[in-house]
Amino acid sequence: MTEPYALSKIFSVNRMTRFVSRLARLRLQINDPPYIKRSRSPESSNPTPSSNIIMSLTYTSFVVAGAGGLGALITSELLSIGGTKVTVFTRGGNSKIPSGATERVVDYTKPDELEKALKDTGAQVVVSTLSGPGLALQIGLADAAQKAGVKLFVPSEFGSKSHEAPSLGLFDLKKNTVKHLKEIGLPYTVFYTGLFADLPLYVFPSLLNLENRTVTVVGSGTVKLSVVTRPDIARFVAHALTHTPHAQLENTIIGIESEKVTWYEIAKVYEKKYGAPFEVKLRDADQVKKEVDEKGAVAFLDYILWGIEQGYGNVGDYKKVELFPDWNPLSFEAAVQKYYP
Repeated sequence: MTEPYALSKIFSVNRMTRFVSRLARLRLQINDPPYIKRSRSPESSNPTPSSNIIMSLTYTSFVVAGAGGLGALITSELLSIGGTKVTVFTRGGNSKIPSGATERVVDYTKPDELEKALKDTGAQVVVSTLSGPGLALQIGLADAAQKAGVKLFVPSEFGSKSHEAPSLGLFDLKKNTVKHLKEIGLPYTVFYTGLFADLPLYVFPSLLNLENRTVTVVGSGTVKLSVVTRPDIARFVAHALTHTPHAQLENTIIGIESEKVTWYEIAKVYEKKYGAPFEVKLRDADQVKKEVDEKGAVAFLDYILWGIEQGYGNVGDYKKVELFPDWNPLSFEAAVQKYYP
């Protein structure tokens, strides 16, 4: 009796077909474990190459504290990634909650309420975009986050290098928050951004006066400062928090900038935008610092402008473009054309 004949006696044709099918499935499971999801081409049921493996996100559950401009943008970008859940903490009556997010009204002065709210959401990450006096609420929020089992806290920085700047008002609140995060052992990520390129500076007439075509700054006007739009910040932050390994996010500073410019270069951009020359007017840095020391927090804009002259607005030393290689932020000139009237 030959071997093929023996096999045909043991297995019917149908049984042989089922056997081969089972073997094929077994081989597929060995080479493509069930815990790895592969995207499949619409033209074929075969797995795509391993480069198209849909990797799991670093974090998927977020609480964004504050639903202002930047908070709403970050929320929207996190939701656009897919597979994420975002709850926005507000103090009530906010109409800026992006579609797809859940609003949770909280009282930041009640620690137990904050802790319960964080536990209810299952938040892995808290992103604070609180501003102004709200910065003082971050320490209580951090304590509640630690007790609720939050894995990462993003304090409200999104500006100049506050940890390098001398003490004054709001910067102290930022520095104290990071100091507290270190003390309680809650991992954090600080994002520095420099100047918001989409914010028309004429809201500060003493800085940018469109009627007189002047830009009045402190110091030489030649020190480079980082610029980036808030929509581009939001895209970078959302991508970094969902695609960067935990170890690269914890207890670190990340700089976000589209480019560096001087005040003279900024004035040239305004000239292109408005079709007229702009004068850069310079104020003495030492005199401004003396006035800031005397007036305190009421001279906050002068303090910021003085800090830019000291280099605190240049966040390039902390830039980590490798975290988002496909990021394509607007230049300052493009931002002015898009966002300025």
